[in-house]
This record gives sequence, structure tokens and C-alpha cells, in this order.
Amino acid sequence: QFRDKYIKVREFTNKKIGSITKDIYSRDAFAGPSLYIDLIHKIQLETTKADISFASPLNLDVKINKGDLNFQDLMNLYPFENQLYVMELTGQEIKDYLELSYDQWILAPVKPNSKRLFRIKYNIERKKYQFEHYFFSFDSAAGIIYEVNINKPKGEMINIKSMSNGESFDLKKTYKVAISSYRANGGGDLLEKGAGLDSNERTQRVIERMSDIRELVYQYFKKHPQVELETINSWKFVPENKAKQLIQTDFKLLFKNL
Repeated sequence: QFRDKYIKVREFTNKKIGSITKDIYSRDAFAGPSLYIDLIHKIQLETTKADISFASPLNLDVKINKGDLNFQDLMNLYPFENQLYVMELTGQEIKDYLELSYDQWILAPVKPNSKRLFRIKYNIERKKYQFEHYFFSFDSAAGIIYEVNINKPKGEMINIKSMSNGESFDLKKTYKVAISSYRANGGGDLLEKGAGLDSNERTQRVIERMSDIRELVYQYFKKHPQVELETINSWKFVPENKAKQLIQTDFKLLFKNL
């Protein structure tokens, strides 16, 4: 009865929509700037013309192979049904938002003899290590250059050095921020408990509502059939050597197929 419709859907999901020049690994997003997250940042910034973009990894461990992509690949790249919003946030609110995001992500300040950086725990029932908090609440930012100091506590971790174009970053200035509808509506508590905005304030700060983010990614590939992937490199953990050592240990626990 549904055979014809099924075939049409299958043809659509298998149809080539574009191609990428490098493999994408979602796990890279937990260690620093990655091709995975920076592609989302790039599309959000170009679509909205915002100053800053917030985005998080929506898959724990998925690989998208270089070469041709179909619509199913977009489901792996962006699996959730979120719209793209633009909000107005002050520099201080942006910093406080990021402070909470990374506090849910890492154990800072890192103790001198610690062998761990990420907030992970062993799940006895599933017999595997996993993050203590939802990893899709681990937002990073693009449009600014900043460092996350693993030796500092929450409130002092984030050092925003400048805008990505070299202009100074002002804690008192208001910026346009590209953000998902899920996050703008309170998901993950980053705006409420981090930036300090209640539901009424969040609603007032939204200045633009756009279409579904996956649809925007789809339209981006239609305009750019072959996308040269590159990392924006907007942030890093510091001290770098210490962070890399700890991340390597954590990755071996989180991802057994390394």
C-alpha cells in the first residue's frame, strides 16, 4: 500500500546533495575546534550574519565520510529538529553562558595529580563510561577567540581575547548571537543558569526566527556543492599540553574503538 511513497522517500534520502573534502568525526568536538562543529558554526554565521554562533555536538561518536553526501548524512550531522534563532546578548552574558557550558563538560580546576579532564562516570548497567551531563549541552562559540583555562574554577575559566576579526570584545556591548531554538527556549539551562535570563527575558531577546537548521544546512550544500572543510580554531583548552594528555586518557575510556 505504501510502496510508491516508500520508494520516493528512499530515493530522496539517497540522492546526492553535495560533497565534503575531509572525514568528519563528532568526537573531535569534545577536544577542541572540529570540522564537525565548525561546519555548523560557519553555516549559522553566514546564514544569520550574526556576530557570534553557539553550537554543540549532537552526536557522541559518529563519522561522516569524505566524498558525496546524501540527506541521511545530514541526519547524522544534525539529528534534532531545531530552528535557528538570533538573540541579543551582552558580552558578559556570553562569557557566563560559556562558563556554565564548560563547567558541565570538564573538571576544572584540574588537580595537580588528576588524570582526568572530562566529567565522566562509569555506567554499571550499560558497562561503559559516559559524560555526567548531556553532551548536547556542551556549547562552544565561533566569532570570538577565547581560551578555556583548565586550572581555573567556574567563573574564571573563560578568557575571551577578541572577536574573530581582531576587534576587541566588550563585556558591556550587545552582540547578535546565532543559537538553536532549543537553547533559546531554555534547553540545557545555559541561558537561564548561565547567562541569567528567565523565560520572559529570553523571549524578548530573540530578534529573528529562521527555518530548521538541518534545512539550512541542506540549502547551504545546494549553493556550495563541494565544501572545503576547515576548522575555525576559535578556542582552545590551556595549558595545551596538559589538556591534551588528559583528553587522550579520557578518550580511551569514552571511545573504546580508538
